[in-house]
Amino acid sequence: MLKDESECDGGSIAETLESILQGASKNADALFQDVLNRKDDADRTRNALNVLQRFRFLFSLPHSIDRNIKQGEYELVISDYSRAKSLFAETDIKIFKKVVQEVETKIESFRNHLKSKLQEFPSPLEEQKKIIRYLVELESGGDPAWDCLVNQHAWLLKLLTSCKNDHQAKDSSPFLQVEGVSDSDHLDSRPSIPGTFRPDSPALGKSMKAPVSKTSNLERQLRSSHVTPQRVQFVEELSDLVTESLPDLWKLGQAYLGQTLLGEDTSISGKQLSPNQDKEMKFQTMIQEVTFLYTDLVNAAFLLNPMNNQNTEELGTWLNNIEGLAAWLPSCVRNVRSCLSSLCSLGLPPSSLNCVRELVDNLRFLCATEVFTEATSEIKTLHCNELWTLEKDENIGRITSLPLLFENIVMETLHTLEEIASESIPEDNKSHGRVKQKGTELFEEMFLTFIECLQFLAFQPEQAQDKISVSSQSDERIDRSTYSLDDNIPVTDERLLIVLNNCRYVREKVLTKLVESFKNQKYPMSDKLTQSLQSELTHLEKNIFDAYIKQKADSLVGSLEPGITAGDFRWYDCLPPNDVRNYVKEILMNLVLVHAQVFSVSSDLLALVLSRLTDLLADEFKRILQKASGSKRNFMSAGAVTAHLEAIAFQQALMAYITPDARTAFTEALELVPPLTKDSDRKLIDALMTSFKRKMALQLQCFHVDMEEI
Repeated sequence: MLKDESECDGGSIAETLESILQGASKNADALFQDVLNRKDDADRTRNALNVLQRFRFLFSLPHSIDRNIKQGEYELVISDYSRAKSLFAETDIKIFKKVVQEVETKIESFRNHLKSKLQEFPSPLEEQKKIIRYLVELESGGDPAWDCLVNQHAWLLKLLTSCKNDHQAKDSSPFLQVEGVSDSDHLDSRPSIPGTFRPDSPALGKSMKAPVSKTSNLERQLRSSHVTPQRVQFVEELSDLVTESLPDLWKLGQAYLGQTLLGEDTSISGKQLSPNQDKEMKFQTMIQEVTFLYTDLVNAAFLLNPMNNQNTEELGTWLNNIEGLAAWLPSCVRNVRSCLSSLCSLGLPPSSLNCVRELVDNLRFLCATEVFTEATSEIKTLHCNELWTLEKDENIGRITSLPLLFENIVMETLHTLEEIASESIPEDNKSHGRVKQKGTELFEEMFLTFIECLQFLAFQPEQAQDKISVSSQSDERIDRSTYSLDDNIPVTDERLLIVLNNCRYVREKVLTKLVESFKNQKYPMSDKLTQSLQSELTHLEKNIFDAYIKQKADSLVGSLEPGITAGDFRWYDCLPPNDVRNYVKEILMNLVLVHAQVFSVSSDLLALVLSRLTDLLADEFKRILQKASGSKRNFMSAGAVTAHLEAIAFQQALMAYITPDARTAFTEALELVPPLTKDSDRKLIDALMTSFKRKMALQLQCFHVDMEEI
């Protein structure tokens, strides 16, 4: 068709198309030119605004940095600084360079500020990590993490030394002691004082009442110490400082050495710190220096040999004496033990922990020694707490509270030490042997000290008004009149009986219980040791028993010869007897008093005491007859009857306590006297004995003799 039109018109189609297209273009330009012009204007305006905004960011950056630093927006400061560097690091424009230089000055000041904050201690671990991260991102140069470790190590050493200096200054100046913690503030938390008698102690039997001591050990200790000892405060504070501060140093070092300090942020992965082997060795040395200083300071405080520090002058001097700290040592052991547990949980190397373990061992050993020593010192003064108030034990008889006071002291001491031992970790078990062995030795010392205390009570110096209870005054009361007026101390003979019974109670009950308790706590209590202590008690019992017998024999046996010769009596010149003479009755009356006295303390001792006295009486009777038979004049018939009568009276009255030796002595004594050959003499003796038993029936009943069989 176009071809036909072209042929008809005679023109070219291309020209026609060109004309049409040009017309269309003109029409389009007329329609859209204004829109295109506005687009170009908008692009130019947008580009201009972007440039202005960039310049505005740069020009306001110094002020923005100051503001954000003051507000603590450190991450925003670092972000703005990184953006400015990426935009204007290569600029050649002078004004831009000037602003960039000012920004660098601000950032350098900021770096120094962060470095100074990194040297401020104590500081939270996470805060330290953030600051190190900031310094790394700011490309501060050097190794901020290592610098932080070095500074923190130096600060910690200085902190421990400062703590020591502070407490040593207070220790040397009484006027500074007022800053210490008073006992009244620590009364509830104060450690139990071994050896202090407590009325509610389980060691006291239900039937035993706690005596009211004139001045209790607790009261004396409270009066003698107004503040917690500086050494105790020092160990507690020093242990707290190490427990609180060393973990942060260790964790920061581990993060640094393990290259995990900056986390896993890929934006700074290329800036990770790279510790070397030399720094790792130095860090291990830092940790050792802290633990070494800690152990040396504590060792010096308790006069133990420093284990690591050869310059003892750096450890300072404690002026006040260490004596009297036994009650506080368990608390010190717990503090150091708690510190060791905390350090063990961190996973510190053995080279850093061994010295602390050894310190715990030394303190535990010192604690055991001092606690036992103080308990022994109190046992030495137990006689001051003896009130001589008697209570009855079903098996032993009447005893005082002294054996139970002793038992209470030992059990409190054992309990205190076991509380410390129970807090140990498995690694410490191997060190317990030394403490256990020492504890056994000190227990033996405590027990022997108590035996000395019993011996002192039995043989203490006599008071001027102290009298032997057996006398001719038959109306004397046995229960209380035998006590002297001074502090209710019993007179010699009754005191001997009471102490003797206390010894028996200790040997049969207390010793057995204490040995069993120590064995249960794994103390090496051998049978040889137990037998040795029993032997010591038995020896003391024998001495006390002999002293008591001597007291009684001096009056009983000593009155035999004066009684026989009373009224100018002569075996060779006397009248036939009409009754058993009075001296026999008086001796038997005195034996009744002895019977009552012994029975009031312990019925188990009756046979021993009366048998021994009967032996002595028989021997003395034999001696007197030997003396009479050796004279130039012989017995007359009346004298022989009298001798037989009195010998029979003694034997039949004391039949329950006649030993083979006593019977032999009486028999040998009568062999020295002419035998009875007349029936009238025998009948006279029988009649007089019947009268004697009837008149003395009440007195003879106490000897448990059946009068019908005599």
